[in-house]
Amino acid sequence: ERPLYPTQAELHYFQMQQPSGFNLVNMDYEIGIATRSFLSIYFQFNNYNITAANWSQYGLTLNYDLNSKKELKLSDIFKPGSKYLELISDYCQIELSSGMEAVLHSGLMPEARNFDKWQITSNGIRFKFDECKVVRCAAGAQTVQIPFAAMDHLMNPGIHEKGQVSAL
Repeated sequence: ERPLYPTQAELHYFQMQQPSGFNLVNMDYEIGIATRSFLSIYFQFNNYNITAANWSQYGLTLNYDLNSKKELKLSDIFKPGSKYLELISDYCQIELSSGMEAVLHSGLMPEARNFDKWQITSNGIRFKFDECKVVRCAAGAQTVQIPFAAMDHLMNPGIHEKGQVSAL
């Protein structure tokens, strides 16, 4: 166990052991879709902290409707009262269970907080799960793409078309 606030001597020791890996942060991004009316970006952060002595990964998404000039929540793209979280939860559990990893089902319960990293793509909605959230940590981050055809009956009109508009 490493202290949250190491002493100067401990910091010096850590820096001498790993001079190139002293509190690093790397950021990358992935465009889900970029059209005249919609922008969807996933930001991935990898950081190394000498007090934890390992890398960690997490992500953030931005889904922005350029016409209404507002950030969209997942609930905004589905019809009110629809059971969209149940459909997403079931689909993700089936997809992730088909792999070799044991699935942590608590991270896939039909609760909005479990599906807060999503992107509209030209083919559907992509859900991202940070490492350790739905499978063991060593397996890394996980992604599930749900095609529009599996969700169209629950979606608000026009959402599918956002991915079909000619690119910027």
